[in-house]
Amino acid sequence: MAKNEELLTTPQVARLLECCRNSVEKLWRAGELTGRLLGNRIFIEFESVKALLDKRRQTTEGKLRSIEGKLRTLESGAA
Repeated sequence: MAKNEELLTTPQVARLLECCRNSVEKLWRAGELTGRLLGNRIFIEFESVKALLDKRRQTTEGKLRSIEGKLRTLESGAA
């Protein structure tokens, strides 16, 4: 053993292990929270994109119905 090394007593080792355990638990909880926040953010962004696509789909369908109506009008006028 080097001259400047000290032996840790059992209570010191126990305290060190407890500190490590607490740190790991805090990191784990922080990771879970971060994961939930990221998950929620991704879900919110997905829902926003989905809503935007749905709105565009409805607009496109509306335009198609309008064009179909105009074509029917033209066809009935030509007949």
